[in-house]
Amino acid sequence: MKNLIILNPASFSGKTVEKKEELEELLKKLGLDYKIHISRSTDDITQTVRSNIDNFTNFISFGGDGTLHYIVNVLVATDKNVGCIPMGSGNDIARNMKIPQNMEECCRILKNPRIKRVDLGLINSKYYYLAVSGSGFDSVVNDLANNTKFPLKGPAKYKYAVYKTLITFRSKKG
Repeated sequence: MKNLIILNPASFSGKTVEKKEELEELLKKLGLDYKIHISRSTDDITQTVRSNIDNFTNFISFGGDGTLHYIVNVLVATDKNVGCIPMGSGNDIARNMKIPQNMEECCRILKNPRIKRVDLGLINSKYYYLAVSGSGFDSVVNDLANNTKFPLKGPAKYKYAVYKTLITFRSKKG
């Protein structure tokens, strides 16, 4: 099985690139057939997956929920497999799907994958989502967590964003 790993350099506060060498060592040690693509933008993720559909069996997100979202939206009507090595701040999708948070465990799973079908949601007959869809409060929380200037990481920055948004959120009329 050929694996295309989409590395999102913006995930994990920009630290996924620092993990690339460790990832490659693990993949080589396990004898996996892979190529790593470092994405430049969300459009690049989409375009890279689209242009490689015939070249790979497995498309693996090395990033957060957003990276996985863009991969899934290209591959939804194909027979390709989607996987994830969670490297985001929250990793809600991976947690909900019981995907290990440890890079080495995830690489071992790539060696002997546990492939299963999952349900997707569809918004406006256009966008698929894996876990939760929302707008309003949760969108403000997510935006604040991803753009906070405080030196918080992972769940702590989301907790901060929830509390701050609880105090300041006002619904938009219209």
